[in-house]
Amino acid sequence: MMYYAGSVNALPPGQRMMLAVLLLAVGCANIAQPYPDLAPLQHIPTVLLVLAAPLLLRRWPLSTANVAALWIFWLLHTLGGRYIYSYVPYDEWARALTGGTVSEALGWSRNHYDRLIHFAFGLLWTLPIRQGLVRRHGVGGGLGLFIAFAVVGLCSALYECFEWLLTILAAGDTADYYNGQQGDLWDAQKDMALAQAGSAAAVVWAGFFNMTNQRDYNVAAADGARIAVHEIGAQDGRPLVLIHGLMSSAQVNWIKYGTAQRLADAGYRCIMPDLRGHGDSAAPEDAASYPADILVRDNAGIIATLGLSDYDLCGFSLGARTSVKLVLDGAAPRRLILSGMGLDGLVDWGRRRDYFTGVIDNADTLKRGDPGYMAAQFMRTTGINRAAARHVVESFGDLDPARLAAIAMPTLVLTGTEDRDNGAPDTLAAALPQGSVGEIPGNHMSCVTKPDFGRAILAYLGSAQEAAIMG
Repeated sequence: MMYYAGSVNALPPGQRMMLAVLLLAVGCANIAQPYPDLAPLQHIPTVLLVLAAPLLLRRWPLSTANVAALWIFWLLHTLGGRYIYSYVPYDEWARALTGGTVSEALGWSRNHYDRLIHFAFGLLWTLPIRQGLVRRHGVGGGLGLFIAFAVVGLCSALYECFEWLLTILAAGDTADYYNGQQGDLWDAQKDMALAQAGSAAAVVWAGFFNMTNQRDYNVAAADGARIAVHEIGAQDGRPLVLIHGLMSSAQVNWIKYGTAQRLADAGYRCIMPDLRGHGDSAAPEDAASYPADILVRDNAGIIATLGLSDYDLCGFSLGARTSVKLVLDGAAPRRLILSGMGLDGLVDWGRRRDYFTGVIDNADTLKRGDPGYMAAQFMRTTGINRAAARHVVESFGDLDPARLAAIAMPTLVLTGTEDRDNGAPDTLAAALPQGSVGEIPGNHMSCVTKPDFGRAILAYLGSAQEAAIMG
């Protein structure tokens, strides 16, 4: 029971709310139920799924956007289940609103709500399936889409077989009503075709998005661990490696709030790895997979694999620590940006390590107002593997401040005006041979959500064309 409660608490607040709303919708769908003998066959599986969802999402975490897609599907199913699909009164609703019916307008002779659900199944399940394949099995983005498309077809066919068997065994003489065939001998084939059409629409959308805006692939680390890398911007643009912070991801730190797109629009090829244990990268739970400075070695491997020689480097928080160690170990970006970082965060990591391990260990019991409450909420939102996060935190040690003198390239220390989580930026800038300070609005968590973040990075680096001239 404690494990289950912990699984519920570990869900991002938005996902918990969606599950609660879905349960409420099932309850409402059974008020004055018009088909009491058949409705339980529609609604009981939904209730069981909602109850199991915290455990499933703990084992196979999905982004809130993909959970929302599944949530919309189950809401549509719950509505259809109230009227056993064949009798959803959309024509009556349309007549009340417009004076006409959908069937009259489109020349329909049957209720097509079930067809809508089969199309929605393909449309709304394809990308969550793909994300599961990417996160749990390391399947590349394009191959993940193809497999997700195939899985939708397989599940659709299996469902048609299961549905008919269930109705024969459980619905008896009313099987045809439950099954929603409505006299159409080709109903099952049409349903499967619509599911594949919906999946195809999702694949086309995702493929177009990736071709025009984002590319996703994996790089094998030295120990074989899968490191996910995301790119935005023209492939012949100036390379800019962006390394995200602890418990975050490339999506949250750089993509979600438009920072990467702003930089790509200025001509940069934004290369954004998900750190080991984060995002779509492998998240092994054994301590042996997180030796000292493993994140540094992973990112050095990415730079080498991509053959980068003339590039810029920017890291936020833990990404800034990683960037410092990268440079000290031989990486040579033209310019360096250390964001969300001060000298204390580099030379006194023990204090931050103890703070984060406390948050990870006590996330389920922290209350609003507790020092680590916001960090725990952020951890739930990103769905990071807690065991992996703890190993990541323990893989870093304190840095000898004298070593900072070896960072010779121009370096901007960029922090939020209310961010002193890792110490003051000016002390770090003063320890760097070519260090300077920049400030943007916000605290450690909010500054990355503001357009000022991308603007400040771009102001320091200049456009890609300007950088090429300077180089």
